[in-house]
Amino acid sequence: MGLRRSEALGMRWSRIDMEKREVLLDTKVVEVEIDGEKILKTIEEMKNSSSRRSLSIPAPVYEMPVEQKAQQDLYRRMFKGSYNRAYDDYVCTDKLGKLLTPRYVTLRFSHVLEKNGMRHIRFHDLRHTFASILINKDIPLFNVSKYLGHSDISTTANIYAHLDKNGKDISADAARAYLHISKRKFLFMLQNGYIRYEDNGNKTHRYSLRMCDVEALRQEMTVHPERFADLNGRFTAQRIKLPTPTAVLSQDAAIKLREYIAKCWSKHPDALPSKLAAELTGLTVGTFNRHVAKGIIFGAVVGGKVLISKQSLIGYLTAPDVVRKVTTVQMKKLLARYKRSEK
Repeated sequence: MGLRRSEALGMRWSRIDMEKREVLLDTKVVEVEIDGEKILKTIEEMKNSSSRRSLSIPAPVYEMPVEQKAQQDLYRRMFKGSYNRAYDDYVCTDKLGKLLTPRYVTLRFSHVLEKNGMRHIRFHDLRHTFASILINKDIPLFNVSKYLGHSDISTTANIYAHLDKNGKDISADAARAYLHISKRKFLFMLQNGYIRYEDNGNKTHRYSLRMCDVEALRQEMTVHPERFADLNGRFTAQRIKLPTPTAVLSQDAAIKLREYIAKCWSKHPDALPSKLAAELTGLTVGTFNRHVAKGIIFGAVVGGKVLISKQSLIGYLTAPDVVRKVTTVQMKKLLARYKRSEK
């Protein structure tokens, strides 16, 4: 959709019309520095008057808000009092209801590129790609300017003039900037025949290239990144084994045990840090991290820390049909106290 990062983070449910498939952009989320500390702010004032605009939601994107809404409802139910309700109207929140930061989006985007073996680009480059596709599809520059929220069509023309389809000559520096690669790598590609060029012999602006050749190279780098860079190997964790069941527990007994543990842990938050969950149960932090990753226990990674739903953890420990194998001192003491309370 060609959004700026701050515009994407500022999307609000009250501004989305699912029937008309339109979204109004009138809020942005930015980080400001106050007394040396970075603070997240929501501002209902866009970069310029043209940035406040309504956009159609494309068909491939339409299902994403629906899925995000369902996810937010799930986290709201699971984390209860630990869920931040101040930003219920915002689309881009984390698993505890807090706003996503611009820095998080940048880091997460880089991680996705690396994980999928794609070359590094900035998040803002997606906006340039969006505009480039529109221009290459012969969408009028005036319409592209409106989509992007530019204050003046001349801004759009100045940025995307290099996409002229007549295949005019461009400088090596302009081509390198368009491809988002280092100067050293670009010179290597020129000297090893990756792209055609003309050498005029000058000390400055020595090489000139055809825009059509640069675009062809860009497409090849996107489709076959392995031809232009070595990929780093990644190793996945081993599969975990579920605890071995040792005894059958009746439905009524399971409910009573669940209520007892919930009462004992009532002073703890609904979203337990994995370290606290480990202290309560005697299981290791690594075990919880793996269980959350596999979906055995409901949890979320927020700010680099694993948070576990207290409700889900109690349900895991008190499965209605099976009592899981308990070997930790903490759980043995808890079960002993429960048995004494029953007597």
